[in-house]
Amino acid sequence: MAIIIGILTLALLGGASYVLLIRGRTRCESCGRLKKLSNRRLCSDCMLDLRRKEKTRIDEIRSLISDIEKADNVELIIARTNRLIEQLRYFKKFDRRGINLLEKPADELMGIYSMKKDEFILKSIKDKVRSSMEALEEGREPRVIMHLMNEAILHIAETKRYLNHARDAVDPLEQTIKNAIIKAQVKINLQLAEEFEARGMEEKALVQYSRTLMYIRENDKQRIMKRELKNIATKLSQRKAS
Repeated sequence: MAIIIGILTLALLGGASYVLLIRGRTRCESCGRLKKLSNRRLCSDCMLDLRRKEKTRIDEIRSLISDIEKADNVELIIARTNRLIEQLRYFKKFDRRGINLLEKPADELMGIYSMKKDEFILKSIKDKVRSSMEALEEGREPRVIMHLMNEAILHIAETKRYLNHARDAVDPLEQTIKNAIIKAQVKINLQLAEEFEARGMEEKALVQYSRTLMYIRENDKQRIMKRELKNIATKLSQRKAS
C-alpha cells in the first residue's frame, strides 16, 4: 500500500512539474513545437522566417505609404493608393489568422489610405472648379473661361471614378461647372451674333441667334438661362416679323 501511495505521489509531482514547464507555452502553428508565441499563432523563429519571406511586399507597402504621404500630385496619389490597396489585400489572410506582419491591420490601413485618396481627389476637383469660377467672376475672355472649365470637367471625369466615399460631394461641383460652361458658351454665341449685326450681316446674325436658342433649349436643363432664352426668342420673332 505504501508503495502504491509513493508511486501516485511521484506521478502527481511529475505532472505538476510538467504543468509548470509548459505554463505560458502554446503549440506553434507553423513548426508545431511548444513555445512562447510572439504573435498569437507563431513562435519567434517562425515569425522571423515569415517576415523574411514577405519582406519584399512589406518593404513595398512602406515605400508606397511614404510616397503617398509626400505626394502632391493627384495622379500619383491615385496610382500609389491603388497599388497599396492591392498589396494590403494579400496580408488580410494573415490578419484573419491573428498573424500581424504590418504596423496596423490591413483593413485599417486600407481604410486610412482610401480616405486620404478621396480627400486629395476632392481637393484637386475643388481647386479646378474654384480657378474656373474665379476666371468667370473676373470677366476674363470667354474662350479662356471655356478652356479652364472644360479642363475642370475633364479632370472630374478622370478622377471621380476613383472615389470611394466622397462621390456625392462631387455632383454639385460638377453641376456648377456645367452651368458655368452653358453661360460662357451662350455669351460667346451672343457676342458673335452681335458682331454680325454690327457689320450688317443680318442673315448670319439670325442664324447665330437661332443656334444659340437651340443650344440653350438642349443643354440648359436647370433653366439658368431663361432670361436669355426669352430675349433671344423675342428678338428672333421680331426679326422674322419685319
